Amino acid sequence: MLLSSPLSVAIAGLAVLAKADFQIYMVDIFNIEQGVTEHTFVLNGEPDCNDVGNAIPISITDDASSGGTRYKIADTAVPVADYDIEELELNIGGDWGHYTIYKDRGYVMEEAGGGPNGGTCTRDSGDDFTCTTNIQTATGVRVFTCSSELGGRTG
Repeated sequence: MLLSSPLSVAIAGLAVLAKADFQIYMVDIFNIEQGVTEHTFVLNGEPDCNDVGNAIPISITDDASSGGTRYKIADTAVPVADYDIEELELNIGGDWGHYTIYKDRGYVMEEAGGGPNGGTCTRDSGDDFTCTTNIQTATGVRVFTCSSELGGRTG
């Protein structure tokens, strides 16, 4: 019979608590002043409209070296849920840092500076939302579910 020490049980429990699942959504935000703008939302789970309203929108750009997100997509003529995302670069800064998710490397979150991997992701388009306020409409489609110590970003 193998007995675990209280310390090893506590350490194992902390390791489980440190992991955080989060979800990445491609989001179009429409408002009368700016028209449609494209963003990425990183959320702790499937959002309701309150979560969407509190999310921190991360701009989609062609070059995320200075911040934002960059997608490399094989064919954008299909619906977002069917996108073949070859790369997703996330340069969010702060506690998050700068990672790229590569399809051809098994969707591991690779740290831009060559540091430790940030977690693993799965291509998943099984959730979407449309949330409307009196000034804007946000429409999003989940593109990844991830497991990492980083967690989602809301306001």
